Amino acid sequence: MSCFLIPLDRAILILVASIASLAPAVAAPDDDGDWWEEDVERHTASVNEGELRLLHRRPERPVHHHHNHIVITPSSLHDGWIHMRQCHTHMDPVPSAQVVYNSERTRRLRITSFKDIRRTWIEGHTVQLRDVGHHARLCIEAESWALQRQGEGRYTLANGPYMRRFLDGYYPMHVSMDVDYPEPCLQPLGTWPQAQPGLRVVMRPGRISLDAWFEGRLLTRIRFTGTDCAGAGP
Repeated sequence: MSCFLIPLDRAILILVASIASLAPAVAAPDDDGDWWEEDVERHTASVNEGELRLLHRRPERPVHHHHNHIVITPSSLHDGWIHMRQCHTHMDPVPSAQVVYNSERTRRLRITSFKDIRRTWIEGHTVQLRDVGHHARLCIEAESWALQRQGEGRYTLANGPYMRRFLDGYYPMHVSMDVDYPEPCLQPLGTWPQAQPGLRVVMRPGRISLDAWFEGRLLTRIRFTGTDCAGAGP
């Protein structure tokens, strides 16, 4: 799912927060090796026009915070569709903006709540905003075709690129993500990037949480190994 927040009166200011918008399925080789890391590096190089810089110190002022709550169900392993709840806070105040999603990878898009925005509505595969205030908050729900089969028993959840861009510059952004997965069906193998200053990764049974403060463009992947969940609940 791609999600672009674009002020209509200043189209050069773009906030991008996407799910699996650019990541193609890649067949896994016979051995484990470094196939996954090499694929991530190739993919990042192809989409990353702004160099990623993780922030070891958080900005003094609040920056745009984008939070995704992703739910992978047993049926996701068969059809790739996941449920997504997405909230934006500390948004840039603008007279008009739109959040644009990938029409081929998004379905059942709806606005669940908003505040300090005079008007919101769904138009096709976009969310339209009017008079975004300084204390605006926008929450959206949708289904996204985001879980990719990478070979027998392997899956990848690809997110990004995330960015907050104005003219040729990239500005600080805060992205957090909670991924709930069916523990009997999936087991996490790792994340990319790995945990480091500016990027926190917490793994618990059934949930993976990431929290990143950065400038530039951020692309993340979570790799799973899967088992047959035929007959499991949705």
